[in-house]
Amino acid sequence: MNQRIVSLESRLELTTDRQQRVDLLNALSAELSFSDPARAIQFAQQACQLAGEEKEGSVYQAGLARGLFNLARAHNHRVVDARS
Repeated sequence: MNQRIVSLESRLELTTDRQQRVDLLNALSAELSFSDPARAIQFAQQACQLAGEEKEGSVYQAGLARGLFNLARAHNHRVVDARS
């Protein structure tokens, strides 16, 4: 497994801060987008859900936007892979 992915997953396990977790989930989704689109979709969905939760009166909009982008990209790679 890619060392960067292992590192991101390790950091995710230790992080409790919402914004940092969303950023790590999005980073994982981006890293896996080409090699494992199904897993990338799972991470992007988690990022969107967490970013969209209203905490302290706000939604983490940048994290939500990045999650939606990653979700679309992973779905696109999944479709391209299926056609190959």
